[in-house]
Amino acid sequence: MQAIGQAYHWLEQLGDFDDSPSKLAKSLGISNGLIRKHLKLTQLSPRILHMALAGKLPPSITLADLRQTASLLDWQKQAVYLRLDQLPA
Repeated sequence: MQAIGQAYHWLEQLGDFDDSPSKLAKSLGISNGLIRKHLKLTQLSPRILHMALAGKLPPSITLADLRQTASLLDWQKQAVYLRLDQLPA
């Protein structure tokens, strides 16, 4: 997903802006809220990231679902939230 790639790109750029999402947003001419929402995606588990980037997530999972899931820092809870624990391994 493009949003995940964008999130990691912005995460790398934060060092150039004193780790301030608001300074980065201002320099890019976009909303601070958008950057903060996207940055949450960097907290997704490796399994979820791999599935998303490989196009293997169920089509019912939305970007909003991924953002909500990322707020759960326990990777097992992320899988349960997205019902990935019910998929064949």
